[in-house]
Amino acid sequence: MKNPASLQASSGSKQYSFLPEPELNLIFPTAQTLPGRALARMLKGERLTQPKFGLNCWRLAAYIKELEYLNWPIEKVDVPCPAGFGSGRPIREYWLSNATIQKARSLMPPNYRSRYVRFEQGKRQWSQNNPSATPAERDAAIRKIAQKCGV
Repeated sequence: MKNPASLQASSGSKQYSFLPEPELNLIFPTAQTLPGRALARMLKGERLTQPKFGLNCWRLAAYIKELEYLNWPIEKVDVPCPAGFGSGRPIREYWLSNATIQKARSLMPPNYRSRYVRFEQGKRQWSQNNPSATPAERDAAIRKIAQKCGV
């Protein structure tokens, strides 16, 4: 059994402070890297788990840790594992708060934003034109689109 102090810490309650929030000093990863792809999806408001991110790549937790090293305040919580994935043990879900998303959009370099928009449009168009593509074909196409857009 957990002691009362650890129960309080894990209850999800937020500690209030009279000190001002520290200024976000966000560093954007290269968009074609897996941490960059995870960040791009979270900047759209998506909540990521390993099954949602894709099982054909390394652990999502490692990419999230890289984003934390780049000063991204990633929110996380344990959720039940979806049926058919793993042993049924809880898995982590990661997301960005709305305040962080708004701040990141205001700090995003203009050339990064335009290249990122072109990349997302190209990826969406490819997915619409190739609905029955295998994951390997999809990954190869995304890499080509990323190179073409310079992200």
